[in-house]
Amino acid sequence: MVNAQVQQWIQQNYPSPTIDPEWLEPCCEHITSEDHLDPDNPAHFDRFVQQIEFHLLNNALQDSMVPETGIPIIPRTGEMTITGPILVEVRAIMEVGHSAYDLWRVRAARQERGVVRLSGREDEQQEEGQEDEDEGPIPKYPRGMLDLVLTDGSRSLKAMEYRFIPEIVLGETRLGHKVRIFSICS
Repeated sequence: MVNAQVQQWIQQNYPSPTIDPEWLEPCCEHITSEDHLDPDNPAHFDRFVQQIEFHLLNNALQDSMVPETGIPIIPRTGEMTITGPILVEVRAIMEVGHSAYDLWRVRAARQERGVVRLSGREDEQQEEGQEDEDEGPIPKYPRGMLDLVLTDGSRSLKAMEYRFIPEIVLGETRLGHKVRIFSICS
């Protein structure tokens, strides 16, 4: 059984979608046994919920959420506003503000320089932004407007960046990155 204070913290911080109790109970047991943190001990509570948050944000939402409790069904016609907060994860990122040719050239230049994505991290040979003695700084993808696919673990929606979101960067943000949305108009 999950501690009432922990459930209250979850409801305040991650109200939607609903966290699956079948995921949460073993998560809490793991934190209690492996990290030796007791949620009933006030001195441990903050670290306990930080560990829950760490596990939640580093797991696929389809594994940790009750299906169909986050993103509502969006009608194909008409307008709808989704109010949150709703925790979603990024499933796809596409730059639509620049030509495919420009993006391809940057990708080719990055590959030529040995900057490739390996397991979600830049290759250790050279960090982005560092300069090679002969070639200058590693090129970054141009940024205009991002087209995203977001999911709550069971339902997905397409989203368009209408205002710059500095935390989401093509070529750097990993798929599976979690975002809390507060309001969306369709």
